[in-house]
Amino acid sequence: MVTVQARPAVTILFKGRDESDATEWQPLVGKLLEKAPDPRLVLNEIVCRLHPSTWSGSLATVLEQRQRLLSSLPGSEDPVLVTTMAEAKARLHATINAERKREEEEASRRNTRFE
Repeated sequence: MVTVQARPAVTILFKGRDESDATEWQPLVGKLLEKAPDPRLVLNEIVCRLHPSTWSGSLATVLEQRQRLLSSLPGSEDPVLVTTMAEAKARLHATINAERKREEEEASRRNTRFE
Protein backbone atom coordinates (compact mmCIF):
# COMPACT_ATOMS: atom_id res chain seq x y z
CA MET A 1 0.00 0.00 0.00
CA VAL A 2 1.27 3.49 -0.90
CA THR A 3 0.59 6.38 1.43
CA VAL A 4 0.52 9.85 -0.05
CA GLN A 5 1.23 12.70 2.28
CA ALA A 6 -0.04 16.12 1.41
CA ARG A 7 2.60 18.79 1.42
CA PRO A 8 1.72 22.32 2.39
CA ALA A 9 1.79 24.64 -0.59
CA VAL A 10 4.04 27.66 -0.45
CA THR A 11 3.57 30.82 -2.43
CA ILE A 12 4.96 34.31 -2.35
CA LEU A 13 2.14 36.69 -1.53
CA PHE A 14 3.77 40.04 -2.28
CA LYS A 15 5.64 41.79 -5.03
CA GLY A 16 8.62 43.91 -4.01
CA ARG A 17 12.40 43.99 -3.86
CA ASP A 18 12.48 41.74 -0.80
CA GLU A 19 10.23 40.49 1.97
CA SER A 20 10.24 43.78 3.87
CA ASP A 21 9.35 45.74 0.72
CA ALA A 22 5.85 44.45 -0.08
CA THR A 23 4.42 46.84 -2.65
CA GLU A 24 1.51 44.88 -4.12
CA TRP A 25 -0.18 41.50 -4.06
CA GLN A 26 0.77 38.66 -6.35
CA PRO A 27 -2.17 37.84 -8.69
CA LEU A 28 -2.53 34.41 -7.10
CA VAL A 29 -3.73 35.90 -3.81
CA GLY A 30 -7.09 37.00 -5.20
CA LYS A 31 -7.58 33.62 -6.83
CA LEU A 32 -6.85 31.84 -3.54
CA LEU A 33 -9.59 33.81 -1.82
CA GLU A 34 -11.98 33.34 -4.71
CA LYS A 35 -11.56 29.56 -5.01
CA ALA A 36 -11.14 28.61 -1.34
CA PRO A 37 -13.90 26.51 0.22
CA ASP A 38 -13.63 28.78 3.28
CA PRO A 39 -12.00 32.07 2.24
CA ARG A 40 -11.98 33.24 5.88
CA LEU A 41 -9.32 30.62 6.68
CA VAL A 42 -7.23 31.79 3.73
CA LEU A 43 -7.63 35.43 4.75
CA ASN A 44 -6.52 34.65 8.30
CA GLU A 45 -3.42 32.88 6.97
CA ILE A 46 -2.64 35.83 4.69
CA VAL A 47 -2.95 38.20 7.63
CA CYS A 48 -0.54 36.05 9.67
CA ARG A 49 1.97 36.38 6.87
CA LEU A 50 1.78 40.17 6.87
CA HIS A 51 4.29 40.13 9.73
CA PRO A 52 7.71 39.87 8.06
CA SER A 53 10.31 37.41 9.27
CA THR A 54 13.06 39.93 8.50
CA TRP A 55 13.10 43.72 8.18
CA SER A 56 15.34 46.69 8.69
CA GLY A 57 14.37 49.84 10.50
CA SER A 58 10.98 50.24 12.12
CA LEU A 59 8.75 47.17 12.25
CA ALA A 60 5.78 49.47 12.85
CA THR A 61 6.50 51.25 9.56
CA VAL A 62 6.76 47.95 7.68
CA LEU A 63 3.47 46.79 9.22
CA GLU A 64 1.80 50.10 8.32
CA GLN A 65 2.80 49.55 4.70
CA ARG A 66 1.33 46.06 4.86
CA GLN A 67 -1.81 47.43 6.50
CA ARG A 68 -2.33 49.62 3.42
CA LEU A 69 -1.72 46.55 1.29
CA LEU A 70 -4.35 44.65 3.26
CA SER A 71 -6.89 47.35 2.36
CA SER A 72 -6.32 46.60 -1.32
CA LEU A 73 -6.54 42.81 -1.01
CA PRO A 74 -8.33 41.42 -4.09
CA GLY A 75 -11.56 39.70 -3.17
CA SER A 76 -11.71 41.18 0.33
CA GLU A 77 -14.97 42.95 -0.47
CA ASP A 78 -16.72 39.56 -0.60
CA PRO A 79 -19.59 39.67 1.95
CA VAL A 80 -18.29 36.42 3.48
CA LEU A 81 -15.03 38.20 4.37
CA VAL A 82 -16.31 41.54 5.67
CA THR A 83 -16.28 40.61 9.36
CA THR A 84 -13.02 38.64 9.13
CA MET A 85 -11.38 41.56 7.30
CA ALA A 86 -12.56 44.09 9.91
CA GLU A 87 -11.23 41.90 12.72
CA ALA A 88 -7.91 41.42 10.90
CA LYS A 89 -7.51 45.17 10.37
CA ALA A 90 -8.27 45.85 14.03
CA ARG A 91 -5.71 43.27 15.20
CA LEU A 92 -3.08 44.62 12.83
CA HIS A 93 -3.79 48.19 13.95
CA ALA A 94 -3.34 47.16 17.60
CA THR A 95 -0.08 45.38 16.74
CA ILE A 96 1.23 48.48 14.95
CA ASN A 97 0.33 50.71 17.90
CA ALA A 98 2.02 48.36 20.37
CA GLU A 99 5.14 48.11 18.20
CA ARG A 100 5.30 51.88 17.69
CA LYS A 101 5.06 52.37 21.48
CA ARG A 102 7.80 49.77 22.06
CA GLU A 103 10.05 51.45 19.48
CA GLU A 104 9.50 54.88 21.05
CA GLU A 105 10.26 53.54 24.55
CA GLU A 106 13.41 51.86 23.26
CA ALA A 107 14.54 55.07 21.53
CA SER A 108 13.85 57.04 24.70
CA ARG A 109 15.93 54.62 26.80
CA ARG A 110 18.74 54.78 24.29
CA ASN A 111 18.68 58.60 24.24
CA THR A 112 18.59 58.78 28.03
CA ARG A 113 21.73 56.64 28.31
CA PHE A 114 23.73 59.10 26.21
CA GLU A 115 22.73 62.24 28.11
